[in-house]
This record gives sequence, structure tokens and C-alpha cells, in this order.
Amino acid sequence: MRVADRAELVTRDTILKLLSNEEIARVSTAETASKLTEGQEYLDLQHLDQGVQRANAATKAKIGNVLPRSSVRDETWSRILAQLPGRTGTNQMQSAASRLYHDRGFMIHFTVYLAVNTLLIVINLATTPGKYWFYWPLLGWGIGIAGHAFGVLRHSRRSSI
Repeated sequence: MRVADRAELVTRDTILKLLSNEEIARVSTAETASKLTEGQEYLDLQHLDQGVQRANAATKAKIGNVLPRSSVRDETWSRILAQLPGRTGTNQMQSAASRLYHDRGFMIHFTVYLAVNTLLIVINLATTPGKYWFYWPLLGWGIGIAGHAFGVLRHSRRSSI
């Protein structure tokens, strides 16, 4: 057995030991489903190096090897994430960016924000080049975008139990 394989087995075993009896029951119940719900966060216990993943229509993870986020409490999920190999601040930022990118509502909101504000900048510079007013809608709507991002990230961490 390779050292890397052994380390992954130890990590998987450590993660499973973090689960309470109630959480183990919920994971077992989740295993009876034919597939994951779209958008659901999970860990593939056979590929922990991939970190937290989000299910989509193309997800082909074997249900028996999956630990759904919705099956464990917030505290347990945090302790599990701390056990993942290579879990650094950079990985956490990439995970947050990935959650935002895969949230359809946020991406529509952000795309419209960019398109409309680009148009407002062009209009401002073309009609009144000496007076800059475009930053007010840019700033106001930017606060809304930040709030939307916060809501998406907060919701994805707090799945219902």
C-alpha cells in the first residue's frame, strides 16, 4: 500500500469517526436515494483530494461513497473540512468562488450588473465627460451584489439538517 493511499484511508476513517450516531443514520438514509439533489454539497469519500463538490446533472459519484453536507450538523461539517488534505485559505477561497459561480441566481445578477453598469459608464463619459455620476449606481448596486454573494455563501454553509 502506498503512503498516499494509507494517508487517505486514515483521513477517511478520521472523518467518519467525527459523525454522531444521528448523523450516521442520516447518511445511511441519504444512501437510499438514487442520486444527489442538484446543487447539493458533498464529499466523495473515495476522492477526498477533490474537496467539497456540488452536485449537478452530470455528477456520477457513487452514492455509497458520498457524504452529503445536508446529513451532518454545521459543527461536524467544519471539523470534517479541517481534516481534508491540503485544506488551506487558498482552497477555501476557490471553493467560495466555485459556489458563487455555480449559483445561477447570483451569476444572472452579476452579469446584468456588469452589462448595465458598463453601459452607464459609456453613457456618462459620452454625454457629460466632465461630470462623473456613474460611480453612484456602480456603488449602490455593488452593495447589492455583495449582499447576494454573502447570502449564497452563508446559505451553502448552512444547509438544513
